[in-house]
Amino acid sequence: MNDEAVAELQKAEQLSGGGPTFMANLARAYAASGKRSEAIKLLSDLKKRSNSIYSHGSEIAVIYAALGDTDQAMNWLEKGYEERFNPGVLLRSGFDPLRSDPRFQDLVRLSASRVEPGNLMTRTRKSRLMTHCFVAKGVKYSFVSSRAPTNPQQSGLSSLYGQDRKYGNT
Repeated sequence: MNDEAVAELQKAEQLSGGGPTFMANLARAYAASGKRSEAIKLLSDLKKRSNSIYSHGSEIAVIYAALGDTDQAMNWLEKGYEERFNPGVLLRSGFDPLRSDPRFQDLVRLSASRVEPGNLMTRTRKSRLMTHCFVAKGVKYSFVSSRAPTNPQQSGLSSLYGQDRKYGNT
């Protein structure tokens, strides 16, 4: 199954012209397939593309998470946060290994604190994908997910929707 995923993601990465998100997903598939050296090569390529304006922090972080390097993953996520990344990236399944890390939880809480009350809108598309839009510190963010926010605690959207009772963000 991993080999099929790798083959499909290789095609997607080629079709995207080397898009950073596609590269990150391919690197995750390589890591899951035990092809660590290929994942590290893509990681290195993506890091070379980073510049002072945009680091591809969340894409690099998801590769580090797949490789099991939590500290580097968190360093790059924090860099992405400083560059005002779309907080929706924190919903990616590639960050599941980081969810129990207090630094990740703090980052989710910080990202949620950027959301201004009353500036959250969710609508369903015909394809059953959810488009989530919100304004944070004067910047409009939007992301698409296949998870409806009807039960934020189960969907992983609780912090972004300000309903995380654990931290009292209501």
